[in-house]
Amino acid sequence: MFVVPEYTCKHPIFPHHNTIENCICRKPNSLMLEKIIARYDVSVEHSFLIGDSDRDVKAANKVGLKAFKAQDYDIAFEEFFSLAETGDIRAQTYIGMMYFNGLSVSKNFETAAEWYIKAAELGHPHAQYYLGWMYDNGKGVEENKKLAFKWLQTSAKQGHPRAQNNVGVMYFKGEGVQKNLLLAQMWYMISASKGMQEATENMKETISLIKSLDKKVGVSLNPDTEIKTIFNIIGAAAAAANLLCEFRIAEKNEAKQIKNKKGKVILVKL
Repeated sequence: MFVVPEYTCKHPIFPHHNTIENCICRKPNSLMLEKIIARYDVSVEHSFLIGDSDRDVKAANKVGLKAFKAQDYDIAFEEFFSLAETGDIRAQTYIGMMYFNGLSVSKNFETAAEWYIKAAELGHPHAQYYLGWMYDNGKGVEENKKLAFKWLQTSAKQGHPRAQNNVGVMYFKGEGVQKNLLLAQMWYMISASKGMQEATENMKETISLIKSLDKKVGVSLNPDTEIKTIFNIIGAAAAAANLLCEFRIAEKNEAKQIKNKKGKVILVKL
């Protein structure tokens, strides 16, 4: 799993301030990682942490995460590679990422694509996203917009926010799929709802284009009425599609309810 870096310490002072050096949220203490593991349902057994200091490694070890320092990419590569050869799709994705970025090994888009294909075909959304990106840009594979759309859409349906934005872009441009501004806006909305600023900017571009097309064809679309209504409908569709994405993710896993002594559900683990 790839988790977007974030601060989990809620002190009013900036998290790295010396006056809260002993805060349990701060590494080498482990509360920060515990919060992330709970929030994103991280599988500790199948996850790794790559940090830049000994305190990162110590914090990870406290919660049972295997960890490496950034300068230990060689060790990480060996660990990932042995797992990747057994068919572990997370490890296959990490190996693809390391070849893609030139970490521990020479940058090689072709080899990265080979590993991404393995993991993508077995269902890893991040591998599917990068494979789609590579087909879209002709990196490591021959450029193929239809395959790019296929893999980006597959990843998007699993909830990958960058893939969701890129699917919107392909609908907007009509690349790999028939042009459709409404579906483009729908995917932008889904992506933007997950914090993708680029998707938010793309939404504005779509609205501007529709307004300009309105003027060219001589049809009056009042921005405060018809356009607002149209995008309210798209917004509802986007919300429904987003729920479907999340349902498909949950559907693949057995839902487990954890109850307290009084029988009240306190955690639902997917």
